[in-house]
Amino acid sequence: MLNALGKNGRVPAPPDDLIRPIIEDFVAKGYSNTEIVSRLRKHYDTDAYNVSIDILKKRRSQWGLKSARGQAHTIASIGPAIERVRARFPKQGSHDMRQTLIHEEKITVSRKLILRYMNLHHQADVQARKTMPLVTQSDPGSENNGIANGFEDILEYGFTAGIYNPDDALERLVFHYIFIPWLQHELDLFAERFNHVKPRHNIHKILPHGRPNDIFYHAEEYDSCDFSVKVDHSSLDAMRQIYAPPDHPVFLLVPQEFSQQASLFMVELGSPPVTGDNVWNVYADLLMRFQSIERDEGIRKLLAVQLPLPGDGDNLIGSKDLPIVDLLPFVEGSGPGSDMGIEKSSDEELDDAESDFYEFDWTDDELL
Repeated sequence: MLNALGKNGRVPAPPDDLIRPIIEDFVAKGYSNTEIVSRLRKHYDTDAYNVSIDILKKRRSQWGLKSARGQAHTIASIGPAIERVRARFPKQGSHDMRQTLIHEEKITVSRKLILRYMNLHHQADVQARKTMPLVTQSDPGSENNGIANGFEDILEYGFTAGIYNPDDALERLVFHYIFIPWLQHELDLFAERFNHVKPRHNIHKILPHGRPNDIFYHAEEYDSCDFSVKVDHSSLDAMRQIYAPPDHPVFLLVPQEFSQQASLFMVELGSPPVTGDNVWNVYADLLMRFQSIERDEGIRKLLAVQLPLPGDGDNLIGSKDLPIVDLLPFVEGSGPGSDMGIEKSSDEELDDAESDFYEFDWTDDELL
């Protein structure tokens, strides 16, 4: 009879080519070893194979998949990455910054080291945040403040510096070609990071606690049910081709002729990757290329058919502020079936410090 166990009498580990890509993905998303071992079981036959914590640590060492301690970062080594993150998210706290470093900079570092760096190099920011009110998910509409502000500043710069005139058809096309894909990429990065980060536990919330992606795909593990309706992908593709074909003009950022010429110009410019640091430079360089051929008949015809921005005097149509309706302050747990309207004691009041998201707090008593 064949021995199903390994030579040492234990169940062998799965082949490396089966589990390595999965482990690398989990490590990149910040999963702990315990979480990886648990999640990994869904990807191999548990009757034939097994991965223990010890085996996982051995494989990670062999493959160079180091933890925060293994990467051995210092205040000096994390500096450039932190400054890149701060340029994009100037109000991001240490908890979210750590996740950004993991997901986008591929750096695994402890919050303690991030706090030490901030206290050393940005003491003024640390002091300012000591008295800054927490921006939490309990404040309706404010949960994206820290994310949006950095990009708003970048976009505003082009207007205030006179680099971009949205009433100019050529400038508008170049702007769409450069900025929309860049912003979409940044949104995709944010969604990827958000969906793979476990929020801080909050005893006042009854929703499942864990990484959003894990809850979505493994609802049964969080005492929840999956009520999604399964639809055949081929049917969706067929409906899309009929009612929303990808090549329909409404889905094009710019006309195809313009996109083709822009692609050629970008190759001439060296195909630079677009980032928040250089996006306006790339825009200006591409605009200059198009201005050099602006008198060409093809470009003139293309610009002639571009509709002007809808406007009413100096204001865009629909840009007037809507009247603000006074509403009662939002209180978490005040929905249907709650004790809304019943005065609660101070012991029952919600503590914003327990909220899950975007705590702008750099202070640490041990480090100050």
